Amino acid sequence: MSLKLLLNLMITALMAVLLVIGVGLTIHNSQENIRAELESTSALALHLIDKELLYFADEIAEKRLKTPFSLSSLGQIRHLRVEYYDAQGRLRDSNQIEFSASVLNPAPQWFIYLMNVFSTDVEPRKRIIHANNNLVGEIVITPDPSYEITEVWEDSLGMLKLVGIFFVSVNIMVFWAVSKALKPVDEILEAINELERGNLDARLPAFRLPELTQISMKFNHMAETLQKSITRNHKLSQQLLHLQEEERKSLSRDLHDEIGQSLTAIHADASAILNASRPDTPVHQGAQAIVSVARQVISIVRNIVERLRPETLDKLGLEVALEELVSAWQQRYKPEACDLQITSDLRDIPEAVSITAYRMVQECLTNVARHANARQVSVNLWIENDELAIVVQDDGCGFNPKLVSGFGLIGIRERITAANGELEIDSNLGKGTTIMARLLLNGRDK
Repeated sequence: MSLKLLLNLMITALMAVLLVIGVGLTIHNSQENIRAELESTSALALHLIDKELLYFADEIAEKRLKTPFSLSSLGQIRHLRVEYYDAQGRLRDSNQIEFSASVLNPAPQWFIYLMNVFSTDVEPRKRIIHANNNLVGEIVITPDPSYEITEVWEDSLGMLKLVGIFFVSVNIMVFWAVSKALKPVDEILEAINELERGNLDARLPAFRLPELTQISMKFNHMAETLQKSITRNHKLSQQLLHLQEEERKSLSRDLHDEIGQSLTAIHADASAILNASRPDTPVHQGAQAIVSVARQVISIVRNIVERLRPETLDKLGLEVALEELVSAWQQRYKPEACDLQITSDLRDIPEAVSITAYRMVQECLTNVARHANARQVSVNLWIENDELAIVVQDDGCGFNPKLVSGFGLIGIRERITAANGELEIDSNLGKGTTIMARLLLNGRDK
């Protein structure tokens, strides 16, 4: 949940609680006021009726009118329902005829229910009318709170409208203020994403808020320190790889020149002894054994020299070296078929790029042979936008790149990173593996 939404929900909840409390207090106070007003009005009306009965008692006895009080003319009395019943209990007159038509916009039933649920009803008051010891009728005065409840509802409705306007205004202001205050957060997230994508030049501007300014300063310092550290690591990795290749080259040369020549001499001397001796003599058999072992050791030394520093790479270039690498790999792992496709001229690429590309393909093919259980392998190289693109793809068992991190993959990634390149590994279980690298040819930083 976002901070803006959380603040708006908190304000909404707080105002809802305050609104419920305010409505409760309003209803409680209104109930007390309505009760007090109804009781006082009932007492006053009853007192006036008693006075009228004393004054007109004789006339009522003589006329025997069905409606001697003309209560219908008292429609303006809003809080009371005054009704006259004759001696037989029949309603003869009431003041509710005009009043019932004068009540406008009555309160809804749920509001009337809330007003009445906790209030105590005011009991109606009655007066028995006698004239000359004869029962004439009965006047019943019943308090009627409907008009007062309507007035309270109209007042509450106005208050609710005001509260609604205030609520909407506060939420809009809070949303606008928080949005403006959190606007730099988007810039901070964008800068962090740039760092994650490898853009070490990402920096934050100076913000107006002091707290965000401190974050900006710390972030920029961290990014600068990280950039320097990664730059130093790249240079160190390049130096280490350069020294490693030089050491491999030196070892390869020593093996070829020193041990190789010695083994060739041993092989030549043993061959001479073999040719000069008779087949049935122990000397002939020993010479034959020496020749066989010498050939085997020469083959082993040749393979070691090829792995340390392929002579073809230095003399004939990357394309021929890769062709020989793929050919030797297929001869060793016959069940797999490897297809090499080179669609660009690779003769003029830098030596460091050639070595990195060769080592990457070599390590990928080794991993395919050891772990992939693949039937088809393809190696594609081409030059595009001053970059050498390398794609090695197989249809093997695949793996999860997030869970598997062997020395081979680490070595490939370190070499590509040290050469200012990019490496992508796409693999899923049962769906094969695709490893793609892009190496810059002009030596600039990416």
